[in-house]
Amino acid sequence: MSRILLLEDDLSLVNGLSFALKKQGFALNTARTLREADAAWVDGSYDLLVLDVSLPDGSGFAFCEKVRRTSNVPIMFLTASDEETNIIMGLDMGGDDYITKPFKLGVLLSRINALLRRANAFCAEDTELQSNGIRVLLLQGQAFKNGELLALTAAEYKLLCLILRFVVKGEWVDMPLFAVSASGILSGAVAGVVTVFIAAHSPARQAARVSPAAVVSGNADTAAHYAAHAAKPGLLKVETSLGIHHAMGARKNLFLMTGSFVLMIVLFLAFSACLDIVHKLLPSVNSHLTPDFSIYSVDDTNSLDPAMADEIAALPGVKCTYGTMSRTAQPARINGAETTIDLYSYGDAMLDDAKRSVASGDLSKVYGDSGYALAIFSDATRLNVGDSVTVNGQTLEIACVLSEGIGSISGAPVIVCSGETFTRLTGETHYMLLNVLAEKDISDAAVQKLYALAGDAAVSDNRELQSEVNGSYWVFRLAAYGFLAIISLITVLNIVNSISMGVSARTRQYGAMRAVGMEGRQITRMIAAEAVTYAACGTVTGLVLGLALHHLIYAKIVITHFGGVWRVPTESIALVVLLVAVSCVLAVHGPARRIRNMPITATINEL
Repeated sequence: MSRILLLEDDLSLVNGLSFALKKQGFALNTARTLREADAAWVDGSYDLLVLDVSLPDGSGFAFCEKVRRTSNVPIMFLTASDEETNIIMGLDMGGDDYITKPFKLGVLLSRINALLRRANAFCAEDTELQSNGIRVLLLQGQAFKNGELLALTAAEYKLLCLILRFVVKGEWVDMPLFAVSASGILSGAVAGVVTVFIAAHSPARQAARVSPAAVVSGNADTAAHYAAHAAKPGLLKVETSLGIHHAMGARKNLFLMTGSFVLMIVLFLAFSACLDIVHKLLPSVNSHLTPDFSIYSVDDTNSLDPAMADEIAALPGVKCTYGTMSRTAQPARINGAETTIDLYSYGDAMLDDAKRSVASGDLSKVYGDSGYALAIFSDATRLNVGDSVTVNGQTLEIACVLSEGIGSISGAPVIVCSGETFTRLTGETHYMLLNVLAEKDISDAAVQKLYALAGDAAVSDNRELQSEVNGSYWVFRLAAYGFLAIISLITVLNIVNSISMGVSARTRQYGAMRAVGMEGRQITRMIAAEAVTYAACGTVTGLVLGLALHHLIYAKIVITHFGGVWRVPTESIALVVLLVAVSCVLAVHGPARRIRNMPITATINEL
């Protein structure tokens, strides 16, 4: 959001400009005297100054001269002084534009946007690349590290620019490329020592209780246990029953292995719900109609000619245009009760894009000139499918509720209908808002032509904002899935290690089984049955707990604030099952191959 300082002594003009600029999304501070302007300029954190010349305690020229000593912020003079000498003086003192009163509001807004656009286009961020003490001056072709010039080859210089521009930027700019953290090293060391101690405590106690005779005989672990609880084949093959018995017999190991799977699955489903929340908060991330340019009617009326949309759509580099009509605070009746609504129109393309946001109902009924409309979900003004809305004596039925969409201006319920239905209800044919989708490589000439075709209407360039939104979303997504990847890797390594250690502990048992005729593939099935038992117990428990947590998060946040109904996250579940399957395959492959490749005598004599 761009910050503007307005220095103007005319109170009526201040009020009017404040309303218009804030409505366009600018953050505005006002001053009516040089003293107030000096106080407001203490921090200097403005993107544009709009100055009057004649002030009660001095001249705007003096304030401009003062600012130019320390800042290159764009300055626009807005004054009734139209003498040639004053215009020349203002521009020579450092002013970037000079507009005389009276003026057209649309022209003023367009020239403000033009100044801000040019300032952003030639700011230091585009002529310099900086990160972690590294500074690259693009115009000079020089690179510095902590103020010291670096001797780089042409290829090294290009590689450095590539990394700084596309890898270390935006959300990553303040993140150190490499740093040694004493607290991090200490915390990691403490966590490692505690983990090793906890892991070794129980086996050490168990080993201390083993008798020398049991060690020599090789029956130290579970001979008595297995004698009392032998595997029962039943309908399963012997090797499968033995594998399941191995998994179920060691209760502590079963608990740890199951817990690993449960933790992975619960975290995965919880993060899946969090990503759903981000999707709702940032609807433009998944939308195919996120506008690159928006053209507004200055007075919030439906005054944009549809012919303008056709002319802009014909420009090179423009994909398409789509417009919206509106009636704010429109008198209406909802289910017979007198109220007001914010009424908007969606074209067919917008209705197609809205299918992803359907919380309930049938969106297809809204197309064309129909007796149906849709509602945008609001926790404060809830509307349901089947409710009736009467506008100008014509009744519409709510056929669909969207979880997100165009917002309310007046705080009233938001009702959306097709363009044809809107025209029938109100008689309006012109747009209040016109959105433009452009190619990434649209030329500056085409953009200038777009501004020219917009005329007095206000134009907003949304490309930089959308880039920032998408960047933030992907940073969050990368962090979330990176964390899940680490958890998954730990789980896979844990089960692989546990299966491998279990196989090593039963090496002599496997050797005896091979000696009496058990084949290698049967050994593999036995080990696989053990791994599948762990995975099945962990998957079932993890899905039960994970889906419960997913539903809780969804119900408390998504449904409460955006509406809709909870659905089973089938894609996330499928991915979880795939990860579990991969874990089982990796856990079985190595130990089974090692046992098959060992001579029988070596397995029997293994100590």
